[in-house]
Amino acid sequence: MRRQLAATFIGAIALTALQIAAGIALVTPPPPPGPEAAAATTGAGHLWWALLANLLIAATLAWFARGAAWAGWRLALALFSVAFGIGHANSLIEAYVFGFFPRPGEVQALFASAFVTTAVFAPLLVWLVGRWREAGAAEVPPPRRSAINWAVRFAAGAVAYLVLYFTAGMIIYPYVQGFYEQRPLPQGATIAGLQLFVRGPVFVLLGWVITRMVPGSRARHALLVAVAMSVVGGAAPLLVPNPYFPDAVRWVHFAEVVSSNFVFGAIVGWLWE
Repeated sequence: MRRQLAATFIGAIALTALQIAAGIALVTPPPPPGPEAAAATTGAGHLWWALLANLLIAATLAWFARGAAWAGWRLALALFSVAFGIGHANSLIEAYVFGFFPRPGEVQALFASAFVTTAVFAPLLVWLVGRWREAGAAEVPPPRRSAINWAVRFAAGAVAYLVLYFTAGMIIYPYVQGFYEQRPLPQGATIAGLQLFVRGPVFVLLGWVITRMVPGSRARHALLVAVAMSVVGGAAPLLVPNPYFPDAVRWVHFAEVVSSNFVFGAIVGWLWE
């Protein structure tokens, strides 16, 4: 437990430093939409939010690593997949489709920065947790099911994401309507197709990685995936002020994504057991 806590705090500081270095090297910050956003996304206040977000990420991944049945590079690759896929890639894909990155090369730079940062951080965390040579648990093979059964579970997870995405979105839309009315949005069919055929399947597949990486009961797997989806894919990225969302909009999305992703993750963890 002491090593896990130490890895969490050291990992959070290291992740923050890596993000700053990669951001300086690879990303040119977009012009903030106003003086309030400029103040929120710079200075000591922004740094503390980033540290808090990275503490949540490091705590989640260290928890996974300590109980994992994998070690070394295999574990590092799994943690990288979870952190980059859930915490960055899937969100950047959606933001790009929604038109948040109008400048040429902006989304590519953000992808590259996140990729490099996470690729360095994942093996570092494995080493900090003490799982480079020895796993924390015995590996358990997946349940024996037919290919059709697995395919149905995979599809059910993707459909669950679509349903929860639109349900949560409809609940919070009155609170963010003014913001989105000021920008052109993709057609409803485009948004639905993105969630059902791209983002949902990616999340479901990464949920499978978590359930195979960390052995446990169905209830434990539901909790593990729920925490990954709601913390790494919701709380952590939306805690940090950014130039794309005003604070009022960001906090509404925070409540929306954290809650809906937790329910979705629990469903996925349950389906894969």
